[in-house]
Amino acid sequence: MQYGFLIALIILILAIVFVLVTGLRRGGVREKVSESLDRLAAYDSQALRRAELEQPVTQRLLVPAVRRLSGIARSITPVGRIRKLEHKIQMAGRPWGLDVNGLLVLKFVSLVFGVIVLVILAAFQVIPWLWFIILAVFVVVFTYYLPDLILSSATSSRKQQITRVLPDFLDLLTVSVEAGLGFDSAMAKIAERMRGPFKEEILLTLHEIRMGKPRSAALREMADRCGVEDLTTFVTALIQSQQLGVSLGRVLRVQAEQIRTIHHQRIEEAAQKTPVKLLLPLIICIFPAMFVVIVGPAAIKIYQALLG
Repeated sequence: MQYGFLIALIILILAIVFVLVTGLRRGGVREKVSESLDRLAAYDSQALRRAELEQPVTQRLLVPAVRRLSGIARSITPVGRIRKLEHKIQMAGRPWGLDVNGLLVLKFVSLVFGVIVLVILAAFQVIPWLWFIILAVFVVVFTYYLPDLILSSATSSRKQQITRVLPDFLDLLTVSVEAGLGFDSAMAKIAERMRGPFKEEILLTLHEIRMGKPRSAALREMADRCGVEDLTTFVTALIQSQQLGVSLGRVLRVQAEQIRTIHHQRIEEAAQKTPVKLLLPLIICIFPAMFVVIVGPAAIKIYQALLG
């Protein structure tokens, strides 16, 4: 059994060393080229040195470490996976100012922390080696995908907030456009009185339109970033109405009524599911306590009568 622990520990250490060496070898050349180009761009080395010394100590220590770790993580992550992570971060609204490099560093640090815990468990031989191998596989997978789970939770929360305010936004947009405001002006006026992630998306979309991006492309990108089905349906109908020459006020009125109806149906569906969801907590938490309170005294009296 002791040999099993040693074998598992050696395999883990070799795997970590292999990943680190591979990442350093692939990321080292890229970082050296990048640093050389940066030095050529900043020809005044003394001014660059003074600017570096003016930065806080924590930033001078953490930024190079994070950059190095992100280079290692990028070198061992497939390109397709990086694109999917970028899309997930956009749908989550870039929480805490997170980007792909930061997410990869979090995944790497989380994985290293999990491996350290496994090494400690292996050193003290807390559990049998067979269970240790099973636990090692679970911990490695869980710690690597833990940032993804946190990001998915943030994405789900953001979608719920956007879905909740979308019917009210469409009602106000319909009234504003029918009152004579332009579409962009109406969106800007409504966004001034809103809060939450949908306000940020509206302001970003309006900024892109002002910078020259076509309205249809900006609205499509907003729908892709939000990932809300109702918003995607609204944007598609709006773009089609512009292409076909249908009245904007009429389209907004129809879409607002339709999405409001869907919103009410979802609320009724959630209300009907509530009794079913409450059944499991009742069975696990309340029924055993009621059973003990009701049957307990009778069981004590029966026990005393038969054995007393």
